[in-house]
Amino acid sequence: FIQHIAKQLKNPEKDGNGGKAAIVIPHGVLFRKHESRYRKPMLENDMVEAIVGLPENLFQNNSIPSAVLVLNADKPEERENEVQFIHAADEDFYRDESNQNVLTEDGLDHIVENFRGWTTEERVSRTVSLDEIRENDYNLNVALYVDTTEPEEDIDVKEELAKLRELQTERNEIEATMSEHMEVLDYE
Repeated sequence: FIQHIAKQLKNPEKDGNGGKAAIVIPHGVLFRKHESRYRKPMLENDMVEAIVGLPENLFQNNSIPSAVLVLNADKPEERENEVQFIHAADEDFYRDESNQNVLTEDGLDHIVENFRGWTTEERVSRTVSLDEIRENDYNLNVALYVDTTEPEEDIDVKEELAKLRELQTERNEIEATMSEHMEVLDYE
């Protein structure tokens, strides 16, 4: 069905202004190996403008995470051979309403800002070249391109070693007390 939609978009060189489409899809469509044969032509024809990763439980009776595939048959010159990836599955974009997630107005605004601005924002969005997507075998998984991991806290090694020594001392005291009790009970 995605290929059918893509073919219906007008080619600007033949039909005048190009067409656009935003298609809600399950995440698997973005990365399943056997579906790369469908993704590749759309990417090589520079029709894929953006991928927006959405949270799970967003649609009624469907708990799997989904995404929006944005196609554009007439991408602006500054966006050619690039795809914008937006990770909107973070809790900053939605709220939980009794077993279903709902995108917030702020979350929607944030998605639109990133898309319109074609911006790179840490842990939220990134513009990726077609060359990098080719290197990844046309895999369009948002997590592959937008690092969503929380930054690690700096560790004060001296402080952590002091805590460890304190715990070792406490363990030694407990073991000594336990040994005394075992002797009283005639266990060795």
